[in-house]
Amino acid sequence: MATIVYTNAKVLYGGHNLSGDHNELSLDYASEMQDVTAFGDSTRINTGGLTTASVSGAGYWNGGTNNADATLFELVGDDLEPLTVFGNGITEGAETGAYSMKAVIENYNLGNTVGDMLTFDLTAQGRGVK
Repeated sequence: MATIVYTNAKVLYGGHNLSGDHNELSLDYASEMQDVTAFGDSTRINTGGLTTASVSGAGYWNGGTNNADATLFELVGDDLEPLTVFGNGITEGAETGAYSMKAVIENYNLGNTVGDMLTFDLTAQGRGVK
């Protein structure tokens, strides 16, 4: 089993490379469980239903035109942009663990305590394929 020191993840959203502002990134891909338990079953029986995908990230605030803050603030609620995350950078010909989806930024939050770096966190939900 290969192990990776998590140092070179990439975050691309709607043509913007937001990697340099992030220091945390996670992808959650799941299936909604559907209960198909019938009379006579002694335990719950589940089957996979619709799939869901979400990405959450966090990092250091970077304001100004064409930087992460302007991009993320303007795109909250937008559902037309592709979101692509690479777990270990982008290397031609290598398996990099790339995941891409159309996504809507659900929330974008700023804050921290006095004297600390201003940070942000965000969550984006996959919106599926039409």
